[in-house]
Amino acid sequence: MPVRPLRKLLPAVVTGAVAAVIAAPAAAHDHDARFLLRNSNAAGSADLNFAYGADDDTPVVGDWNGDGTQTVGVRRGDRYFIRNSNSGGPADMDFHFGRPGDTPVVGDFNGDGTQTVGVRRGDRFMLRNSNSGGPADLDFRFGRADDTPVVGDFNGDGVDTVGVRRGETLFLRFSNTGGPGDASFVYGAEDDVVLVGDFNGDGSSTVGVHRVPRPEPEPEPEPEVRGVEQWPDVPGTPPADSDVWVRLAACESNNNWQARSANGLYYGGLQFHPRTWRSVGGTGLPSQASRAEQIHRAQLLLTQPWATFGNQWPACSRRLGLN
Repeated sequence: MPVRPLRKLLPAVVTGAVAAVIAAPAAAHDHDARFLLRNSNAAGSADLNFAYGADDDTPVVGDWNGDGTQTVGVRRGDRYFIRNSNSGGPADMDFHFGRPGDTPVVGDFNGDGTQTVGVRRGDRFMLRNSNSGGPADLDFRFGRADDTPVVGDFNGDGVDTVGVRRGETLFLRFSNTGGPGDASFVYGAEDDVVLVGDFNGDGSSTVGVHRVPRPEPEPEPEPEVRGVEQWPDVPGTPPADSDVWVRLAACESNNNWQARSANGLYYGGLQFHPRTWRSVGGTGLPSQASRAEQIHRAQLLLTQPWATFGNQWPACSRRLGLN
């Protein structure tokens, strides 16, 4: 798992008149993000090209109003901004659900023809049957906390249900309840990005993966000369020549200090989010910095009272036994 954006830096929850001021401009932001969408599975220029949301929002897609067309939305902190058309403009739906740090999921969880939002928190799915704030309509545990969630109509009955991917193994449920997987199988490689879709139009969702070729490992570089004045070790943290950083980078990025995650949100050997990188004095992208600087910024991060190996690199920290 990559370095999570620091929760301290996420937008605060606001209410009343102040909320009304900022609710509309999900697309009006200092750093607008763009959607570029195709209406055919072929190369070419985008059929739809518009700005909506901010560059560090999480994009979501669904048929939010049941009209048969999937449109875009974004999640910012614990808040969804949803459009009913694939165009820029104010959100058609704006509501809070879940907590910052939850993983958003989308599906038609009750088979009514409308896709709605949900979140995964640890090993727990919390799903809504309407695109609005409120308590979860469905709340159950399935899988493990570090699994990757997936959603689809896995048995063709018209209802989207949940599943998880663990390493190379998928575990799928045919109902939105806890229990053992109704189907489980191995597919793809552990570092592939899993995809779900009805790829042949038969009404059932099946899985696929997106695989980016990994570069051949480069010869181990000569130890980098660390200027004590430029990138000194930060007291109270593992020194730069500790094998902690080698093991962590191997887990996060295969020791590729210029890496970029498949979803485009995390960079460098230690997979910093740009917002976290800036919070510890970094400029540009983490992947553009030297290995020495990336380790120095990670040391600075660990001096923050809310930052630990466990909450900034959760999956790899568990694997490596780091606290």
